[in-house]
Amino acid sequence: MYSLRKIANWLGAECDRYLPIASVAIDSREVEKGGIFFALRGEKVDGHDFLAEVASKGVFAAVVEKGYRGENFGMVLFYVDDVVGALQEIARRALLERKTKIIGITGSIGKTTTKEFLYEILKSKFRVQKTFGNRNSQRTLPLAILNAKGDEEFLILEMSMTEKGNIKNLVRMAPPEIIILTPIVTCHAKYFQNLEAIAEAKMEIFTATAEFAVIHEKSAGFAAVMEGCTCEHVIYHQDLEFPSPFSESHLTENVTAAVEVGKYLGLTIEEMALSSKRLKPFEHRFEKRQLRGITFIDDAYNANSTSMIAALQNLPKPKEGGKTIAVLGSMGELGKYSFVSHLEVAKEALSRVDILYCIGEEAKPMVEVFEKKEMPVRFFTCYDELKKVVHQTAQDGDVVLVKGSNFHKLWKVID
Repeated sequence: MYSLRKIANWLGAECDRYLPIASVAIDSREVEKGGIFFALRGEKVDGHDFLAEVASKGVFAAVVEKGYRGENFGMVLFYVDDVVGALQEIARRALLERKTKIIGITGSIGKTTTKEFLYEILKSKFRVQKTFGNRNSQRTLPLAILNAKGDEEFLILEMSMTEKGNIKNLVRMAPPEIIILTPIVTCHAKYFQNLEAIAEAKMEIFTATAEFAVIHEKSAGFAAVMEGCTCEHVIYHQDLEFPSPFSESHLTENVTAAVEVGKYLGLTIEEMALSSKRLKPFEHRFEKRQLRGITFIDDAYNANSTSMIAALQNLPKPKEGGKTIAVLGSMGELGKYSFVSHLEVAKEALSRVDILYCIGEEAKPMVEVFEKKEMPVRFFTCYDELKKVVHQTAQDGDVVLVKGSNFHKLWKVID
C-alpha cells in the first residue's frame, strides 16, 4: 500500500508521517485499522458524520471537504475541494506507479457476469484482480484500484454509467488496454435521447491505450461503436470453440466474451475449457436455487427489457403438472422508454409463464397485458404480501423466476 506522506503529496497537501495505509474506505462499516477514510456526501448520509466512528476503529487519516469545521478525533485530516475527485486522483496516481494492465468492461447488460467469468479463466495463468461485486461507479471503482495488491499483471475493472461523461471519468483513472463491450440496450436510459446516444457515451472507454477489444454484435450495430473503435477487435455472439458450461444463451454470451480475451492473451482452448468447469452464475444473476422441490431462478440483481426477456426465454421447464410463476419488479431509470419496455416484457411473458406477480408502479402495463388476455396476474404494493402469496402458490415441481430492478431487492422473496 502507500504511505500517508505519499497520499498527502498526491493531494497537494503536506504531511511528514510515513505511516503505511492499510486500506481505503468510503463506508464507515468497511474501514480497517490503519486505513484512510474518504468522507463522501451522499443523498441520504454524509461521511463527515461518521468521523468519530472511523477514528474509534483506528483509521489514521480522513479526506474531508474544505468547509468541514469539526474535530479531527485524533486523525490526520486532508482538506480538499472535492472528496470524490480526490479519491479518483489518488487511484489514478497509484496506477501510474504499477505495471498492471487494465481490462475494462462496459455495456448495458452482462458486465458483472462477464467479469467473473474472465477472472476465473485468467487466474490459472496470470496474477489477476477484479472489481468486487458491483463496485463499478465513480465512487466505488477507485476502491477496487486502491485496495488491490498492486503487483497484478491484469486488473479487470467493470465500468458503469448513468449519464454521459461517467465512463470518461473512470478511464481517466484507469485507461484500459483491453476492452469488452457487452450488449448496448435500453438500460439506465433516463438521461439519453436514444440508444445511439448511449452507445456514444459507452465509447468513452476507448482511449489511446486501447490495443484490443471484444465487442458484442448488438453493440457493433451502432455507428458510434465501429467509428470509435480504432484498435484490433473481434465481434462476438455465443459461438464457442468448446462447449459452454451453461445452457442459457445469455450466460453463454458472457463466456464467449471472456474466452475471446483469453485467446488474445495466449491461453489455449484446452486451458480455458478446464477453467470453465469452475464457472457459475454470480449472486442474484440467474442463480438456480432448489427449495421445497421448487426451482427458484434468482435473477433479482437488476433488470431491463433485454435481460428480462432473456431470463424468460431461458427458464427451465417445470416438472410434469407444475407451473411457471414470474415475480417481476418494475424496471427503473428508463425514462421515456419505461412504458414500451414493460409492454415488451409482458408480451414475452404471455407465452412463457402461467402466473404473473408484479410490484412497482411502472409495472402496471404488464398487469394490463395479462388482464386483457385473462391470464392469472396480480399487482402488489406490499413486499410482505407478495412474499406470502408466492410461498402459498408455489408448489413442488414449479419454476419461479424472481427479477426486477435492484432497488426492489426481490431476492428477499426467496430468502
